Amino acid sequence: YLRIHNFINVPVEEDGTPVDDPTLTELVFPIHFPIHFNRNLGIPGGGGPVLPEDDPNIIIYNGTWIEYPTIILTGPLGPPIIITNLTTGERIRFNYDIQPGETVTITLTYGIKTIFSNLDPTVSLMGFLDPLSDIGSFHLEPGTNEFEITIVGQDSNSVVQFQYKERYIGY
Repeated sequence: YLRIHNFINVPVEEDGTPVDDPTLTELVFPIHFPIHFNRNLGIPGGGGPVLPEDDPNIIIYNGTWIEYPTIILTGPLGPPIIITNLTTGERIRFNYDIQPGETVTITLTYGIKTIFSNLDPTVSLMGFLDPLSDIGSFHLEPGTNEFEITIVGQDSNSVVQFQYKERYIGY
């Protein structure tokens, strides 16, 4: 199965050990493409949003200011990898074959756009980004964000992670 994780507001034990994420979503094969899935970014009772179970394509972003997430892809994942925020119309199309055990981090922070692999963090993978990708503007809008993610070649070790901070006007 494909595991989809988020590490914002994840509770930890006193020693720093993560507590199981109750928001983990799993897809079980066979599945049909494109894959539509949700990132439930809340922890029930933990201060984050809780998504309706019947709507698996939504990120509810509680911030009041837009946020540029970091997307972490753990292979195997084959090209093309297409991440579309249907709410904003923005997409990232990445034409790179992520190997088993390899992790590619797409950093979309305002003013800092990078794509690197853990296998050689000195080499930028920006050249594998489709030129029509919205790398400069891809973001989460306050409120509901609906996503469509298309990937191929995944297995039970494949992971897609979204990391972000909730930003508020005035903070």
